[in-house]
Amino acid sequence: GAASGAARRKKAADYAAEMALIIAELDPDGSMTLGQLAEALTARKVLTMRGGPWSAVQVHRLKARVEWTA
Repeated sequence: GAASGAARRKKAADYAAEMALIIAELDPDGSMTLGQLAEALTARKVLTMRGGPWSAVQVHRLKARVEWTA
């Protein structure tokens, strides 16, 4: 229902905000490619929201979510 959808959106937004801090720490000047960020996150054993390794597409979507919610 609507309540569960709202809960999922909040969880996703909270996760994106937490990940934004990690990405800012990894790439403070924004010079890394999406692939490099994915590799760095996976190397640090930072898992995706679903518990898997990162891909460039997932990093792109995360950055888009962070920009959209900012």
